[in-house]
Amino acid sequence: MTAEDPTAEDYAALLAVGAHAEADHRAFWEAAADGYHRARRHDDGVLADGVVAHLVARGILTDARVLDIGAGTGRYALRIARHAGGVHLADVSDRMLAHARADAEAAGLTGLGYTRVDWTTADLDALGWRGAFDVVFASMVPVVRSRAGIDRMTAASRAWCVVNRTIRRHDTLARHLERELGLPGRYDPGNDRAYPRALVNYLWLQGRLPTVAYVEHRTTTACSVDEAAQRYARAFTSVDGGRAAPEHGDLREVIRRVATGDEVVAEHHEVTAVISWPARAEPPS
Repeated sequence: MTAEDPTAEDYAALLAVGAHAEADHRAFWEAAADGYHRARRHDDGVLADGVVAHLVARGILTDARVLDIGAGTGRYALRIARHAGGVHLADVSDRMLAHARADAEAAGLTGLGYTRVDWTTADLDALGWRGAFDVVFASMVPVVRSRAGIDRMTAASRAWCVVNRTIRRHDTLARHLERELGLPGRYDPGNDRAYPRALVNYLWLQGRLPTVAYVEHRTTTACSVDEAAQRYARAFTSVDGGRAAPEHGDLREVIRRVATGDEVVAEHHEVTAVISWPARAEPPS
């Protein structure tokens, strides 16, 4: 390498670009848990199914003990549990984990574990998690937007680590609302190409030889004006509180302009990068 070549430290800094730092992120996610759980009812699950299908096809879930970091209400963990040897859900929110446990029980899934833990300060030795899992998985989780978060993932794994990150997201109704309400643009983690680029290069410089696969999903949804107003109000509030959502009434009036009767249709396009890397680094050649 030359003096001008980026270093692991350069890419580690790029990992954190756009990361949010809530003063009390546990309180934030506790408050958000019920809303996230309700939002899953509107998720057709195709994208999550595609990500899990990719991991199944690669064979890394077979008989594997999996740790899902920032598991939330279990969107991925419950799917992974149908293919793995066991899944442990870790999240900073007790409320999120309670929803996940209830859904797992309702689905008849067994062999799942649950731990409330803050990944930014998790003590792997105290938890008994150092090198304890075959696969360590994280999907769209803020706590792995750091060098420490990624290194902690690698340390907890004895075989594979996987990060799932949306890199392109387009929603025709959301764009309509932004234009009509005159709302300024904002950082959108669903259109963040810097993170996967930084992560791949950071891992490469560690000798971990990451691989990247892409899962694409297009869909058209239809719902009532009231349902759309409730759904999109949360989407217009940023995680750090920097962008206030309009009142539901304001949203209803704007949505009605593109509705047919009481039905509004939105087209969605999403692309997710699935980045995986071995826990063991390859020695330099």
